[in-house]
Amino acid sequence: MRLRAWGVVLGCLGGSGFGCAPHPDEGTVVEAAPGISGVPGGDEGVTARQALPISGGTLAISDTGIAVASDPDRDRIFLVDLATQKVTALGTPARAEPGRVVVDGSGRAHVALRATGEVWSIDLSKREVFATRAVCPAPRGLAYDAQLDAVHVACDTGELVTLPAGGGANTRSLFLGRDLRDVVVEGDTILVSKFRSAEVLTLDAAGQVTHTERPATSASTGSSAGSLLTPTGFEASIAWRMVAAGDGRVVVAHQRANPGQISIGPGGYYTTVAPCATGIVHGTVSLLAGGSAGESGATPQANPAFSHMVGPSDIAVSPNGRQIAVVSSGNSWSTDPALRVGLVVMPLSALGAFDPCSQPGEPLTEGEPTSVAYTAEGQVVVQSREPATLEVVGGAVIKLSEESRADTGTAMFHMNSGFGIACASCHPEGREDGRVWDFVGIGARRTQSVAGGLMATAPFHWSGDVADLTHLVHDVFVSRMGGPRPNRPQVQHFSDYLDRIPAPVKPNLDAARVARGAAIFHDSATGCSSCHDGELLTNNGSYDVGTGGLFQVPSLVGLDARAPFMHDGCATTLADRFERCGGDAHGDTAQLGEAEKDDLIQYLRSL
Repeated sequence: MRLRAWGVVLGCLGGSGFGCAPHPDEGTVVEAAPGISGVPGGDEGVTARQALPISGGTLAISDTGIAVASDPDRDRIFLVDLATQKVTALGTPARAEPGRVVVDGSGRAHVALRATGEVWSIDLSKREVFATRAVCPAPRGLAYDAQLDAVHVACDTGELVTLPAGGGANTRSLFLGRDLRDVVVEGDTILVSKFRSAEVLTLDAAGQVTHTERPATSASTGSSAGSLLTPTGFEASIAWRMVAAGDGRVVVAHQRANPGQISIGPGGYYTTVAPCATGIVHGTVSLLAGGSAGESGATPQANPAFSHMVGPSDIAVSPNGRQIAVVSSGNSWSTDPALRVGLVVMPLSALGAFDPCSQPGEPLTEGEPTSVAYTAEGQVVVQSREPATLEVVGGAVIKLSEESRADTGTAMFHMNSGFGIACASCHPEGREDGRVWDFVGIGARRTQSVAGGLMATAPFHWSGDVADLTHLVHDVFVSRMGGPRPNRPQVQHFSDYLDRIPAPVKPNLDAARVARGAAIFHDSATGCSSCHDGELLTNNGSYDVGTGGLFQVPSLVGLDARAPFMHDGCATTLADRFERCGGDAHGDTAQLGEAEKDDLIQYLRSL
């Protein structure tokens, strides 16, 4: 790999007027050939039975040059001596999904096992696990607190748990609300990010939230070769990764999304007017001041989009705090060689001033980059999912495993369609972005989750107008997103991949209240289970429940993780469902008392 400046090819903005091939007519069935070039397995495709949505942040490097790399696809934690290239593999339980990693100041590494609710602590000198601790149902971010010699764990289910770094039971557990992502320690201050909203919470030493901040909505524009660099009004969302900047601030790699009306084509597609950041979702990086912003009155700055940086899955800051490195998983499989740029390295001070049309980029000759870290000497190291490697930029490529996890479905889900957008842009980690989009000719539509058994919920879309995945791929991936046409085998592998994405982890709840709520839900007097029935709690029908038309009965699996609710997001919370969204046509719940509603909500959260 070598650093270079690179240009970005213009997308098919609004149709085929820029020399792009016209999109197929609506209703055309995906053909048998030739399919998408460059995806694993070629025209026939290939399936890896354990291939998970990419989450990033699985690499950390100690001051002594030991890299710790989690591999959720292989159930492994790799310890790598970067000097000698010696690799030690530690096996985790099947489907444990090892994730975020942090290295403390005493030669210990700590790894979150996302699916088993544990944190493993590893003695790097002995290369062995010395503590396994259950922390919460869904641990995500980790941070080492040198003052306390402790590790803070941010959980998707809302807990912030503090563990002694040397082993032992947790010393504190706070509940900050669902969807926590990363945690950073700056002196006595703790900063915690939320995944979908991209909010950053600032906590004091007592654990009280003192400030909430979010990356800026883009409000300024500039020009380069007649192009719009920062489209006005794009709102921050999906904080893929937050790390310390080293000066009391934090750097967040996140997306931002168009809140205006979205054309769905043919002739419009998911595009904007900016040729260097064409999609309705952009990847970018923001520098936030945390709690100090509230004291100083500082306003977060909206930075230009990282051109075609689809899924900015990880970011790292150099030891001297002057440079950042960002990796994107989405460009690994692009059919356009000009877009296969998976790494950007740039000065932190240049964030607000760079031109995305000539953004410095690092072409990756092979691999599917997911994570990035700096060595103590300032070298950039990139972790690849497939093949499993660590690459020192400008140096060695170290193989971690011979086990292949090549997967057509993974590629199709994360790949840059050519418009700077991927399926994972709106369905991060197989779930959803929490957004309500305004589609021309359709209206408000809440992004739906694809996790937890998608194939058994056809027909698709809120309106139930798409019969099967073949037509869904054509309607969304090809027509709306401008992606290349897959063939039938590739669509089948895509189906296999989507159907294996696990449902969100359930929170810990009071069993008695859940049981009482279950009885209410299944009581014929309320009528909930007449539509929400079966393993996925849907009969796949369309009904008018007083919300403005005929809409599909959604699966309730993983419901607690996907507020707001209903097709137009009218219910901010589950309680709002009984107050503001629909009436007795949507289950007869008017006769329920407040305690009964609370029990019913507890049951819904348990699904």
